[in-house]
Amino acid sequence: MVLDYNVTIHLEVLREGFAEVLSDIRRVKDFVGGTTKEQQHSLDVFEKQVIDLYHGILGPGYNTMADVQELSEQLLSARTYMKKIEAEYAGKVQRTGA
Repeated sequence: MVLDYNVTIHLEVLREGFAEVLSDIRRVKDFVGGTTKEQQHSLDVFEKQVIDLYHGILGPGYNTMADVQELSEQLLSARTYMKKIEAEYAGKVQRTGA
């Protein structure tokens, strides 16, 4: 199957967005290592979900603009969740990027 160039470009940008979220997750985990096991577990589960999306984006499962829209919504949701987590640990975590 041949992918539309426009779709491919969007998928690559989304992949970079998920890489940013993964970086944020790992930064938060480094700074809040002393959290409860329940909090750590929920962050681990979230990280696994983002990793799965990150690795799957350029695979055969996403090849239309509808897929791009779905992934865009998931990225927005992931970023929103990370902002909530960062706010929860404000003072311990310093955001360095965008």
